[in-house]
Amino acid sequence: MSLNLKELLEEDNRRESTVERTDDVIRSFKIKKYDEELIIRNLSRFYSPEDSPLILEILKRLEIYLKYMDSKDVKKIYDDIETSIHKNHDEYKIKFNTFTNPRISGRNYVKIYSLSLNGRNILHEQEIKLYKSSGTSRDLINPIVNIWLPFIGIDQLETRVIKPEDIHLVIISKILENSEITAELKRQLDILLSNANIFLKYKRFMNDIYAICSFLIKDNDTKDIIESKSPLVDETYSKKLSEALRLLASPPIHLKPTGFSTTTPSISQKAIELNFTSELIKRREEKQKAKLNGGYYEKYIKYKNKYMQLKYKN
Repeated sequence: MSLNLKELLEEDNRRESTVERTDDVIRSFKIKKYDEELIIRNLSRFYSPEDSPLILEILKRLEIYLKYMDSKDVKKIYDDIETSIHKNHDEYKIKFNTFTNPRISGRNYVKIYSLSLNGRNILHEQEIKLYKSSGTSRDLINPIVNIWLPFIGIDQLETRVIKPEDIHLVIISKILENSEITAELKRQLDILLSNANIFLKYKRFMNDIYAICSFLIKDNDTKDIIESKSPLVDETYSKKLSEALRLLASPPIHLKPTGFSTTTPSISQKAIELNFTSELIKRREEKQKAKLNGGYYEKYIKYKNKYMQLKYKN
């Protein structure tokens, strides 16, 4: 392969070595045990004997990262972004609105209208939508609570958030569960591997743009929430996802509009504009330190974490 898989894994090892882990055993416990020898044999039909075990290791890590990214992963990613802003004296400008959708109770969504770095547009007409995580859907000692994560749409039948990592997890699952590697599955796996360095680094954020947007709006007080029933969905991704799942013979995902307005907000719904510089981040940190913690929800998460530690202690 053109990718140096060994270097890719070594880089991930260096990155992970800087994160203090308390629940690796728990995260690994959630992943099924696979017949690795059989998987390697299947992969060796298409890849070299040297690359096949490395591909398997990458897929195992991605399964954990894309399913069970935790608050320590988020902190590492946010810290790297903040360090870069301080080091390079960067200035970000972001424009967005927060929406609510009655189809999924308690969920707020954000649509990003523009993102610039030092006066240069870096959004490139991407469709950026983020939803706020609750931290309750995955049993982790360090859950991700109130973090903005990327999403694509809403599953019409299951009323759940469809996330950009979903298709990659389908591919990983099929490989690890010893499905026959068809030409289409091989093609999708090649695409996955070509982006593996980004996915290993940014995990459920998927790439730097999503991560930066999430970081910039993380402390924004979402008082001006727009209730909108106008349809909006990333049509290009929807078609790619549906086609890929059809070719992979997976259960279809029924995408449903997310409830965003497709037009620029009216004057009464003016988009929020935020500027971020190194100095502003320092002030934001001081403000956060001065805040009192300990609301009912935070207490619930604290006691849940203690329960999870006792549950997996043995």
